[in-house]
Amino acid sequence: MKKPSKKERNYLPPREASRGNDKFYNSTTWRSFRKKQLIQQRIKDLVTARMLYKNNTSISLYDYNTWLSTEHPLCVHCLQDDNIRKGNTLDHIHSRSTGGADIDPSNVQWLCENHHAVKSQSERGT
Repeated sequence: MKKPSKKERNYLPPREASRGNDKFYNSTTWRSFRKKQLIQQRIKDLVTARMLYKNNTSISLYDYNTWLSTEHPLCVHCLQDDNIRKGNTLDHIHSRSTGGADIDPSNVQWLCENHHAVKSQSERGT
C-alpha cells in the first residue's frame, strides 16, 4: 500500500494548538532538555512513590502499579496532596512570557493535565 503524502494526512491531529507557532517547544534544545528532566525526575520519583505507598494507606496498589507502568514522573501538586498521578507536562514555573528562563531545571516542574490547565488559566487571568 502506498504511503499517503503529507497533504493527504489530514487524519493526524494538529500539534499543541494552544502553543500556536511557538517554535521553542518544537526545538531540539527543548526536546533534549525535556527528555533529560524526564529521566532525572523519574528516578527521584521512584523512591518517593515507594515511600508514599508504604506509609500511606490512602494510595491504592492499583494507582501505584499504574503509575509504575508509565514513563512519566509524578505531578508535583498531586504529590503534595499524597496522590500518585503522572505528570505528563513539563511546565515553566515562571512563564517564558514573564521573563522565566527557557532552559533552567529550577524553573520547570512536572504537572498532570488538570493542574497544568488550572495553572495556565490563572496565568492568563481567566
